[in-house]
Amino acid sequence: MDLKQAVKERVEKNLPKYYPREKLHVNGVERVSHGILSLFRPHALRSLIFKCRLSNGEAVYVKFFDKDTKLDVKEWMKLNKYSKELSIPKTFDYFKDWNAVVMEGVKGKKLFWTLLFGSMKDSVYYVRKVGESLGKLHKLTSGEKKRFNKKLISEVDPIIREVAGEKYGHVKRKIDDLCRKKVSIVFNYGDLTPFNILVDKNNIKIIDLSYRKTMFFEDLTHFSFYLESLKKFIFFTNMKYKKLNEVFLTSYYKYSPYVFEKNFLMLWKFIRYAYSIYFSKMAIRRGGLIKILINLINIRITNKKIKRIIKELN
Repeated sequence: MDLKQAVKERVEKNLPKYYPREKLHVNGVERVSHGILSLFRPHALRSLIFKCRLSNGEAVYVKFFDKDTKLDVKEWMKLNKYSKELSIPKTFDYFKDWNAVVMEGVKGKKLFWTLLFGSMKDSVYYVRKVGESLGKLHKLTSGEKKRFNKKLISEVDPIIREVAGEKYGHVKRKIDDLCRKKVSIVFNYGDLTPFNILVDKNNIKIIDLSYRKTMFFEDLTHFSFYLESLKKFIFFTNMKYKKLNEVFLTSYYKYSPYVFEKNFLMLWKFIRYAYSIYFSKMAIRRGGLIKILINLINIRITNKKIKRIIKELN
């Protein structure tokens, strides 16, 4: 039996548990394609996701994770009752043998398109809701503290050394200070970008969830990082980025129990940029003319961003 058929049979069997008030069946199963957006995220990891179309016109999605990825799905499912406040789809089930999660389908268009072609008013409204949702998630799931994972730094140290040049010693000391600090571990959405946020009228839904607890600032800087990356499009101006980034951070701090100093945010963005170059170089080695060109451009732009941060570090 192929995987698509196995997904259909298992979801069909469990539908009474997901929708106890309805008698439903699965009309069809299809693998989710990233389509044209994959061009804008050339080094992004591709998840294996199946869409199961139901007889009532709705859908559920089955997302597969790597076998080695440890998930906290049961704890995450306790957040289902806050799905509206946290702007998340409900999680129905976890198939341990597949390391796969079943979640409800949601409708809407990707925030990416609104940020590029929508009005400033709509962009501000949706970005504010993203910040508020992330702040609420962190407030609900705040817990233990851990030291920064040094392995994350060691992977990109050669890139940091190359870009920082004679300032490498200064940057390395700042990063070492960062690694000595203990930071709170909370649930994050996992890949909080405009590509994984759906907007529909006055609502947003954050999809492609990670179901894992990580350092509190990861989604915060990740979304800010991707907002800035949109400046490569001629109609997404630096003024628009600064306004939306300010709205995002302000709305986050309105609900979040966490605040950190400017250097902390800048250093983590610095590390994010180093990883962006790291993944771009990997993508270039895998070939494909269009991907090579896009990633070469990304490396050139990101190098400039890193050098700006180095100048601003105290």
